[in-house]
Amino acid sequence: MRIGIMMRAVDEKGGIGVYTRNVVRELIEKDRMNEYVLFYKTDQNLGSFGKHDNVTERLVESSSKAIWDQVLIPWHCWREKLDLIFHPKFTTPLLAPCKAVMVVHGADWLIPEHAQYYKKLDVFYIRLFMPLYFWKATTVISVSNITTENFNKILRLKPGKVRTVYFGPAKVFGRVTDESKLQEIKQRYSLPDQFILTLARLDSAERKNFGAIVRAYQKYHEASANPVKLVVG
Repeated sequence: MRIGIMMRAVDEKGGIGVYTRNVVRELIEKDRMNEYVLFYKTDQNLGSFGKHDNVTERLVESSSKAIWDQVLIPWHCWREKLDLIFHPKFTTPLLAPCKAVMVVHGADWLIPEHAQYYKKLDVFYIRLFMPLYFWKATTVISVSNITTENFNKILRLKPGKVRTVYFGPAKVFGRVTDESKLQEIKQRYSLPDQFILTLARLDSAERKNFGAIVRAYQKYHEASANPVKLVVG
C-alpha cells in the first residue's frame, strides 16, 4: 500500500505535536512493507524521516489550514496514487480519492460547557464540518474512551466507526535509578520523598479542569492523616 500522512501537526509544540512525531516514527520503523508519503505544511521538520527507504517527504506549503487540508492534500493524494491518507489531528480531506483515517483528541467543540473556551468561529467550523470528516473517514481513532463515547453519542455514529487506541509512553521515558540524579532533581525543585504530580498550562488550566484536581486533592488532604503533597508542573 501507499500511505500518505498529513504532517502539519508535527510543527506544534503541544501534546498533539508530540503525539504526531512519535506515532509516525513508530509506525514507519515497525512497518517495512508499505510505502509512506509524508506531507509537510512547512519546512521546519522536513527531512526528519527521509533516511527510511520506504518514505518520501513532500513540502506542500499554504498559509491556510483549510486550503491545505481540503484542496492541496486531495490533489497530492491523486498525484501520488495513494491507497490511504492518515491525519493524526481531527480532519480528513473530503475530496481525497482514497480511504482516510483520522485521529480525534477530544470533542470539546461539540459540548456546550467546553465550547466556551474556544473561539466562536472555530466552534462553528468544527460543528459544521466534523460530521463530514467522520463521513469521509473509513475509521476514526480516538485517544480516550470518553472521547469515543462523546462522539458516538453526539454524532450518533454506527458501532465500530471510532476505535479507542490509548497513548503509549515514548521511548524517552523510563525509570531513573541513578541516585545522584534523583537527589539533584529533588533538590532543584524542593520535592518531598512522595508526592502527587500533575501537569498544567497556565493559559489552559480552566479548560483542562485543573480546579477539579485541586478540589479532589482538598478532599483527600482533609480525609488523610498523613497526606502527601500535590506538586504542579
